[in-house]
Amino acid sequence: NADNQIIHNHIYDWFYSGISVGSVQDFGPSHASGNIIEYNHVHDIGQGVLSDLAGIYTCSTPGSRIACNIVHDVSRREYGGWGIYPDEGSHDMSIEKNLVYRCQDGALFAHHNRNITAENNVFAFNRTAQIERGGIGGFELTCRRNLICYLEGKAVGDYGRAHCGRDVCTFDRNLYWNASGKPVLFFGKNFSEWQASGQDKGSLITDPLFVDSEHGDFTLQAGSPSAQIGYESWDMSAVGPRPLLAEKKGSGAQ
Repeated sequence: NADNQIIHNHIYDWFYSGISVGSVQDFGPSHASGNIIEYNHVHDIGQGVLSDLAGIYTCSTPGSRIACNIVHDVSRREYGGWGIYPDEGSHDMSIEKNLVYRCQDGALFAHHNRNITAENNVFAFNRTAQIERGGIGGFELTCRRNLICYLEGKAVGDYGRAHCGRDVCTFDRNLYWNASGKPVLFFGKNFSEWQASGQDKGSLITDPLFVDSEHGDFTLQAGSPSAQIGYESWDMSAVGPRPLLAEKKGSGAQ
C-alpha cells in the first residue's frame, strides 16, 4: 500500500530488518510509494543471526522520506548489516536528519538506486564503511551536508569499484573525521585524490565536536565546524514513542 506513516516507534531485539517497506526490486510502477518513516528508534537488529538486513530497509518506494530516525547496533551473520539500506529499485527518495551509528557494515548502503538524496545525517562509528554504494544505471546518490565520523574502516567504501558500471554519485559539503588519527579514505582514494575525481570539493576534514559520542550523545558542542557545510541540528530527543503513548502502551515495539 502507498502513503504509510511509520512514526515514533521503538523497535529493538529483532533478528531481521527493523522496518521494511516495499518489495519490488525494479524501477517500474510501485504500490509502496509516498511513505514517511520518521522519529523511530531502531536498535539491536540482526544480532548476528541473519544476513542482508538493516535497521530501515526499502525496495522501490518512490516519493518516500526517511527522516529523524536513530538507528544503531545492527549486526549480521555473513554479510549485509546496515543502518539504512535502500535496496534495488529504490528511487526518488530522501534520507535526511538521521543518526546512524555502530552498525557492522555501514550507516548507509545505496544499492542500485536512482535519485536518492542523503543530507544532514550523522553517520558515525560504523565498522566497515560509513557510506557504501553500488549497482548499475541511473543517478544513484547525492550525499551532502552530512557529518561522517569513524574509528575503523573507510568513509566511503570500496563495494562500488567492482559493482558499478560507472560512478554516478555526487558527494559535496560533507564533514569527515577519522577519530583514530589515520587518513580519511574514500573508495580507495585519499581526500586529495577523491577531490581530484570531482567529489567533495566543498567538504571538510575536521572534528565535528560531538558532546559525548562515546556514550551516544551526538549533539554538537558550541563552536562545532558543522555550520561551515550548512549542517542543521535537529532534536534527537524527540525520537521514539511520545511520552503519553509510552505511558499507555509500555516499552518494547510500539
